[in-house]
Amino acid sequence: MKGFVLSVLLVVWVATHGPAQERVEGSQPVIEEIQFEGNSVFPDDELRSALQVTKVGDPYIPDQLEHDLHVNVGALYRNNGYVNVKVDTPRIEVIGKTSGRQALARIVVTIIEGQQFFYWKIEMVGITAVPDRDVRQSFGINSQEVVSYDALKAGLQRLKRLYRRHAYLDMDAIPTLTPDLKGRELDVQVRIIEGTQYVFGRVHFELTLVENPTFQDNQQAEQNLHDSWLLTEGQLCGLDLVEESIQRINSLGYFEPLERGDWQFVKKDGQADVFVRLTQKQY
Repeated sequence: MKGFVLSVLLVVWVATHGPAQERVEGSQPVIEEIQFEGNSVFPDDELRSALQVTKVGDPYIPDQLEHDLHVNVGALYRNNGYVNVKVDTPRIEVIGKTSGRQALARIVVTIIEGQQFFYWKIEMVGITAVPDRDVRQSFGINSQEVVSYDALKAGLQRLKRLYRRHAYLDMDAIPTLTPDLKGRELDVQVRIIEGTQYVFGRVHFELTLVENPTFQDNQQAEQNLHDSWLLTEGQLCGLDLVEESIQRINSLGYFEPLERGDWQFVKKDGQADVFVRLTQKQY
């Protein structure tokens, strides 16, 4: 069977610096209120909802709250074009105590929203192997759209998948962002490094045996693995065919479901082998 290697592993498991803060004495205060100042684009309720790890009723943990504000509240603004948003260090105000004498705190956060930016000039450089139209369509970012960092990140990921479907497994896309503060515009240049186009070499299956497997005919299992693999030696190693082969193996029902961390490429001299780690299903 060309392009096919099966090895068996027998595994034995053995059990084995910002605004002044009101001083709070004693244990951590409990957050009673979270308020925002300076915000006009998003209401307080929406900003509070953007917080992922800090909620009313939680203990006040300064580092955790500041991280939550800068990462998650900041992302809400940056994904709606407010790329220069600033979130000041929150201030804490004691507004009461619990029955257990624990301080109740009001958290006040000042937001400097800045101006909303729009994508303007979109430039792609380094395209030679894939049609320019396909690259631009996959990127999906267009002039005059509101800037969104999440959309930009997703567009770069789509570019990588496009190239990897064409067997350019090392392709990279490097963005350069140039803002025009007066025009509230953001130019984007994406430099594409296409890299090598790989052909498929062999697939290597490493099989972990278990006691009482659901399927005990190893010879038949090996044949079914081979039949499920769509790529043959010397064929362009497109990512879509590799992923479809993995799905076909999962549909056999003999092995624990494969996830992305269970297989990897090993590339050398323009050839890519695929190593897959399998574990038998157990009754």
